[in-house]
Amino acid sequence: MTTEKLHIETARANAAEKQISDVMSLFKNTHDQKMKLEGELSRIRGDLGWYKVQLDVAQKGGSWSGCSLACSLTSSVEIFRAQEIVERVDRQRVEAEEAVVRAREKTRKLSEARAVDLAMEEGRRLGFEEGLKHGRIMAHVSESEKSRSKSRTASAGGSGSRKSQPVSQSELPEASKVYKSSAR
Repeated sequence: MTTEKLHIETARANAAEKQISDVMSLFKNTHDQKMKLEGELSRIRGDLGWYKVQLDVAQKGGSWSGCSLACSLTSSVEIFRAQEIVERVDRQRVEAEEAVVRAREKTRKLSEARAVDLAMEEGRRLGFEEGLKHGRIMAHVSESEKSRSKSRTASAGGSGSRKSQPVSQSELPEASKVYKSSAR
């Protein structure tokens, strides 16, 4: 029965380790995506700054050469085109920032879920070890009582009766010590 429980607990621990591995892989992928998005956001911010400088130059009437009405019309077209580019880049920046926020939230939730899973697995493991220890002590006490009972019946009413004494940790079977060392 104990080996059955051991196999069940081992299988459950292996499943938990696989689940943790999967969560860590998902966490890594999410982190990589977040880093990629932050890099893209930085690039977009740089582009936006460059376009804003161009827009300022065009709006202030800065002409590249002394030109007339044709140049001012070209300048106006460039201004509108630059404004469209600025608006597009700004939208991309907002989308990238939102994606970063989503990635952070997902990372936080995964971290919380992983911490809960680890805590639950640790609790199960400690409970199993404590139950196994208690069961071994109870089995040893029961075994001791049976042997004492047999020795009493064999002495057939001898003058001295032995009192039962508590079982110390050193009296536990060797298998308990082996189990404890393998559980760590």
